[in-house]
Order: sequence, then structure tokens, then C-alpha cells
Amino acid sequence: MDAHTVTISPSRRQLHKEISRLQRANDLLEENYQLRHELDSLKAELERCNFPWVLKVKHVKEIMNISKEKAYELVTEPGFPVLWVGREAQIPRQSFF
Repeated sequence: MDAHTVTISPSRRQLHKEISRLQRANDLLEENYQLRHELDSLKAELERCNFPWVLKVKHVKEIMNISKEKAYELVTEPGFPVLWVGREAQIPRQSFF
């Protein structure tokens, strides 16, 4: 240490105060994270409600952001919740989401 360096130790009270402040900030960050997660869930639910009760391949394409060909591949996979009416795929919204 050179002659001009002065070391000041914070008091216990100051350290306690700073720890409390940091804990409150951490709690607020955690609450913010939880609220953002809830908001994202609500946004997703609202987006789902904007689609018709019975989805078509074009809706699957839009929702999944995939090509029409990939959407057809998906709806023809075994176990995919689809009902074929003639050549048109009908997918119940509730089963899809």
C-alpha cells in the first residue's frame, strides 16, 4: 500500500443494510421473472383463442412456422389428432394445443 491509500471498512450496520437491499432486489427480480412467465402464458393462451375451433393445415403451418409440405407431413404422422374429411385435414384446436 502506498502512503495515500486509505482503507475504510464498512460497519456491520452498513453491511447488514446492503445485504437487506440486495435480498429485496433479488426478491423483486424473482417476482418479475414469475410475472413475465405468467404474461407469456396468457399471451400464448390468447393467441390460441384467435384460431378457429377446428384447425386446418394452413393453421398448423402458421402456428408452427413451417412449410405447407412439413405441415402435411406432421398431420399424417401416426398419433397426430386429425380427422380427415375427404382430402381435408381437420384438427381440433384443443387437441393440437
